[in-house]
Amino acid sequence: MTERDVGVEPWKDFDKVEKFGPTSGRLVGGLGIAACAATAIGTIGDGRHDSDAFVLVCLALVGLMIWMVMFRPAVRSDGTRLHLRSMVTTTRVPLASIDKVDVRAMLLVKADGHIYRSIAVGRPRKRQRASEGSSFVGAKGGSHQHSYLQGTPRLDPSKVYSDFVETRIKHLAQEARAHKRGYDRVGPDGQPLPAPVTRSWAWPELAGLVVLSVAALTLLLA
Repeated sequence: MTERDVGVEPWKDFDKVEKFGPTSGRLVGGLGIAACAATAIGTIGDGRHDSDAFVLVCLALVGLMIWMVMFRPAVRSDGTRLHLRSMVTTTRVPLASIDKVDVRAMLLVKADGHIYRSIAVGRPRKRQRASEGSSFVGAKGGSHQHSYLQGTPRLDPSKVYSDFVETRIKHLAQEARAHKRGYDRVGPDGQPLPAPVTRSWAWPELAGLVVLSVAALTLLLA
């Protein structure tokens, strides 16, 4: 089945990619990787020692872990799906399935009764306290459950980036439903449905983690 089969309206920005930059962690992560690199250079330049291989492998392992925790988490939209990349997985949520979005300590996205999280985007603690007591309230519209955040004052998205991300994802979800983007299957009643949520593992990072861990343990016991 193709998008034409379920009546998708042509859209010139259908495959436009939007990346939502992380709200924290990159500076600390960069300093951590720089420290690992500086230590590795110092170890190599300090002459040859029996422990050099073990130290270098441990530094590589720490650097990889910093990358996975601080740099890998990310959020982006391809116009059809919202990609939530975590430390070890990437979850792809059809925009049309999203009916609730909230940014607290992390990004929370609800779709088809499930909540998906991303630590890439978070709201400052002061803003979290200001929005305490807010709750999601459903408002039925058409064949889908639309939502808005009750009790949250209107803010200038240019001043608070986390609020902009929340508002933008809500808009993309509404737009995807309006133009039936990503509807690639048909329900029992013959109505078009969004694609299912998919998840994949970060195999290169996981493989590197296993190889470096085994190498460090082998060198330690040698």
